[in-house]
Amino acid sequence: MTDQLTQGDRREIYKGRIITLVERDRSSGEIYNVIEHPGAAAAVPVTPEGKIVLINQYRPTIGEWIWEVPAGTLEPGESPEETMAREVIEEIGWEAQRLESLGTIFTAPGFANQQMHLFVAYLKREVGIKHEPDEIIEVHVKNWAEVQEMLANHKIRDGKSLAALYRYKATRA
Repeated sequence: MTDQLTQGDRREIYKGRIITLVERDRSSGEIYNVIEHPGAAAAVPVTPEGKIVLINQYRPTIGEWIWEVPAGTLEPGESPEETMAREVIEEIGWEAQRLESLGTIFTAPGFANQQMHLFVAYLKREVGIKHEPDEIIEVHVKNWAEVQEMLANHKIRDGKSLAALYRYKATRA
């Protein structure tokens, strides 16, 4: 059984702007595919008044608008904290005063190695949104009761956002 867990040769099948698809061999001869990702960061943004900033983003991959917390891919040489500080400005137009770690998760360990670093972003001031050209995002400020209702009614379906919001909720208990 242990031999089947050994990662063997790595062959690159596709290299994109963010992900790389590789094929790996196990010592048993079985071949499996892995999506390699540089990692990402996501945060529950909290305004000075204690409100939560969520985004409603159109995701072409699923053809739907979906509620999320701000998130982004780590750039080369960038720490998860630097990524998150950049993303709260880009996606919601706020500067973070401080970031508090909520730990890390693997988003889809059955086929991808992406590690997502989760934070609470305590916001300082609005500085203006700087969306990427391909982002279609609406920014919404909610009180915590509204967010809890959205969670209870399954309106938030994005995995990283659920993990971040539930971990944030656990710190408030």
